[in-house]
Amino acid sequence: MANGEKQPTLKGSDLDVSGVSLKNLEAGLWWVKNRGKLKKLVIAVLLVFCIGTMGYSLFGFGYYFFKGMYDDQKLATDLVNTTTVSPDFLAERAAQDLGISIVGILDNDSSYDLYVNISNRNPKHWGTFSYCFTAGDDENLKCGEGFVLPNEKKIVMGLGVKSAVRPSNIKFSLNNMAWKKINPHEIPDWEKYKNDRLQIDIRNTSFKPAATSELSEKLNLNTLSFTANNTSAYGFWEAPLSIILYRSNQIVGINQYLLKEFSSYDAQEVNLTWPGDLNGVNDIDISPEINIMDEGNYLEPGR
Repeated sequence: MANGEKQPTLKGSDLDVSGVSLKNLEAGLWWVKNRGKLKKLVIAVLLVFCIGTMGYSLFGFGYYFFKGMYDDQKLATDLVNTTTVSPDFLAERAAQDLGISIVGILDNDSSYDLYVNISNRNPKHWGTFSYCFTAGDDENLKCGEGFVLPNEKKIVMGLGVKSAVRPSNIKFSLNNMAWKKINPHEIPDWEKYKNDRLQIDIRNTSFKPAATSELSEKLNLNTLSFTANNTSAYGFWEAPLSIILYRSNQIVGINQYLLKEFSSYDAQEVNLTWPGDLNGVNDIDISPEINIMDEGNYLEPGR
């Protein structure tokens, strides 16, 4: 070259005279040679994807046709059977009515004591009610309110009914019966729940009929004394006691007594009298009449 200038050296990767890179020329040549193969490869991949997708869809449809459709029909049938509740189904789960005996009447000198035996045949229901003893043309002799616990048998009393003549054709009417079902999540074992709270122990029971009572020189009075012990961990504002006297398995006397502020592990002595001919008494039943389902009946802990 003129003036001794050195000519630059061109490598294979540099631009040729047309301005196109040799690498681009090589890549274009490779694409021209392999375009057919790449096209077939793409078609093969798409074909495999389509076959897999179609196969999965056909499998799902076949499974539903042979199995899923049957399961849907069964589920629909079960839903219909579950939501359609028959009267028999409801009757089996509803609370049964109380069993009620005929009315008993006891002479108590110038007044009369009335009673009926009631029984709750429901193991999971307890209830509250109002009641009246009536005579003649629905004349109310004694009315009150009561309750009954699951599987409980008890006596409902109407004490001290004043009447110039002995009442006849006496009826017992039960009104406003409200049933409540025991919640198994709150009370899983009813018998244990009841026994834990109604641990009222009656001791030192002594009954003296009017013929032997020192109080009966001028009055026909019978006396009864006993000690009530609360051996449970629960105290009660009021603890009514039902007292029943028997002569040869026959009820000859009924009464009630109210213990107030009967705290846990407390003991209270009771002495009471009532008139009437109660000679021959050979059995005495004294039992608590506490509605343990009413939270308002419980004393605060530590009182």
